[in-house]
Amino acid sequence: MQSRTFYFKKELLKQSFRSTGWIGIAYFVVLVFLFPLQILMNVTSEELQHDPLYYEGVENIFETNGVLHALLMITVPVLAALFAFRYLQVRGFADFVHSLPIKRSSLFHQHFMMGYLNLLIPLLLNGLLMYMMERTMNVDEFFSTHDIGSWLIYSIVMVSIIYSFTVLVGMITGISAVQLVLSYIFLIFPAGILTLLYRNLGMLLKGFSPGINWQDQAYRFSPISRSIEMSNFEVKDVELWIFSILAIVCYVLALVLYRVRSIEAASQALAFPFLKPIFKFGVTFCFMLLGGAYFESVPGNYIGWITFGYIFGAFLGYLLAEMLIQKTWRIWGKWKGLLIYISISMIVLASIVFDWFGYVDRVPQAHSIEGIEVIDEMMFHHNALDLEIDDPSIMTAKADIEAILDLHEALIASDLVKENTQYHKDYISKLYFTYYLENGNKMKRQYCVPDTAEFKELLAPIYEEEVFKKMNRPWLFLDKADYSQITIHVRDREPQNIFDPRMIEQIVEQIRKDYLALNYEEVQQISNATVMIDLILDEQGNFFYMEVPSSYENTLEFISENFN
Repeated sequence: MQSRTFYFKKELLKQSFRSTGWIGIAYFVVLVFLFPLQILMNVTSEELQHDPLYYEGVENIFETNGVLHALLMITVPVLAALFAFRYLQVRGFADFVHSLPIKRSSLFHQHFMMGYLNLLIPLLLNGLLMYMMERTMNVDEFFSTHDIGSWLIYSIVMVSIIYSFTVLVGMITGISAVQLVLSYIFLIFPAGILTLLYRNLGMLLKGFSPGINWQDQAYRFSPISRSIEMSNFEVKDVELWIFSILAIVCYVLALVLYRVRSIEAASQALAFPFLKPIFKFGVTFCFMLLGGAYFESVPGNYIGWITFGYIFGAFLGYLLAEMLIQKTWRIWGKWKGLLIYISISMIVLASIVFDWFGYVDRVPQAHSIEGIEVIDEMMFHHNALDLEIDDPSIMTAKADIEAILDLHEALIASDLVKENTQYHKDYISKLYFTYYLENGNKMKRQYCVPDTAEFKELLAPIYEEEVFKKMNRPWLFLDKADYSQITIHVRDREPQNIFDPRMIEQIVEQIRKDYLALNYEEVQQISNATVMIDLILDEQGNFFYMEVPSSYENTLEFISENFN
């Protein structure tokens, strides 16, 4: 009777372990030091024995050596992928492995799994160690079983997407150094390209607006940025599902490319010829955007320096891409593609600068608007974006809509409003307009409003509206039960913490009354306030800080009477 053949070849597995096993062992040891051992040291510390609340505020495991763990998550998977398929990048080794009587798909699966197990097993073992600690020791101050599960799932998903993506990149290149560099470039590419596009459109198109929180949204697309920021942001289930699906997609694509990849691709910068023009013009495009964004900061001839930055960036990017593909600096005579690219790019840029599509002058008709949201960046707290407000405020009154449209048209017509950059000087505030149209669409614009009397007259009726004030400080109009604590800072005195719900309710009521009574000048007032207040929310965990100027008469009087 014929013996059954085992799918995974024993000798091949042993060889793979010799090449990559050290990564898994080192990863396990470092994780033990970062988490189980560190938590054990904290549990047995004298501070915790004398004061059980000493470590209060540690909300999840990621806060224990979270930065180092993030560094591991973005480096160890890349190393594991590099060494798991290292044989593909060495011509003699690639010839030997592919001469074995083993199917290519089998070779891929075995090398992939060996590299992946070097990441998965250390995480599972450390999760098991922490689970045993949670069951046998008093570690409630540091984590629970639910925290262990969250940490484990999040870590596995993040290392999976980074590992599988690096393997995919390894299939399109025959040089390990190129695989390393391209892996990190492509892992941050979603966030990077959105940042470059928004930055360049913002400086070329007057009024262009991706939204007040576009940076947070862009960074969520990159596994690198999500890993680095894991201790500051709550991970949503949808993100985990997206990254998990992408990891599987990368695995399948890598398998397909591995099966059609030529052995002669070893030592080649790009394994497939059809990728060369895509890579070349992709690098050129990114460097062009980077050059324009860099020279934007030069004062004086604004458009002139940006144009120079685009041309110089495109030249540098094309040069580097061509040298990488050819593996030599002798690339003379290869400029035809660059000239074609620059010609097309200049036409595209001219269409944006001269606004051939009518973007800059477009203002919706009043009858087509259901409501408008106007946010003043100087008044608005960015962490208020995470608040879940049942009935968000928008301006719907006919008079308010007409006042905003008048302001919008004046901003378009003004020569003082040129660009939306951080280098804009002498402006009152940065305004974000969001028009909610009857057809269900949204129209967004943003402007740096110049500090002139003309615009102050246009701004005053908007800023004095109660709806505007509520939409710019939504955290001040939450249910009073959402506030768990208020801290009052009075100059030259110790901070006073208030936990009494009735007292918190009275203070918030005074602040609201004073805030809604402010006129335009008082809203814009920058004063040397002697009283500052921190409002801390309960479930959301948000923290809001505000100064109390002299115009808040009711609030200051209430504080003076009750907190001497």
